[in-house]
Amino acid sequence: MTAQMLDAVSPEEAAKIADALRGTEVGSAHCAISTLPNGDADGRANLRHLDTHRGIKFTRVFVQHLEDPQIDGVVTINFFPLGYSEKAIVEIGDEDGDRFTILLYGLTGRVEILDGELRDPNDHMMRNAVGDKVDDR
Repeated sequence: MTAQMLDAVSPEEAAKIADALRGTEVGSAHCAISTLPNGDADGRANLRHLDTHRGIKFTRVFVQHLEDPQIDGVVTINFFPLGYSEKAIVEIGDEDGDRFTILLYGLTGRVEILDGELRDPNDHMMRNAVGDKVDDR
């Protein structure tokens, strides 16, 4: 976390700063996901993996700082100290084709779980905190 991110006036601005810093050195440390315990009841760190042996997998992940959905690799969703995050959509599916969609609201960090996949992901990603359509994320 840098002073610039703490001074950001919006989640969007903080996400742009975080995206610009990804993979660069800040002070004496390299930007990466913390491996320290985070207060989780089981003492786990922040990085988690989905057990795909049970037939469940991430099908698509949309995040505010990326234009296109991600279908493989590592994806990060940025959460900020004041309780907000960047907007995101996480779709999870199984081998039978059943899907669930998790909507993450940026201003509040609230999560909504929907049965099925979204027909138009931009309906969530292209709305501001009030719910009005916007031209960019």
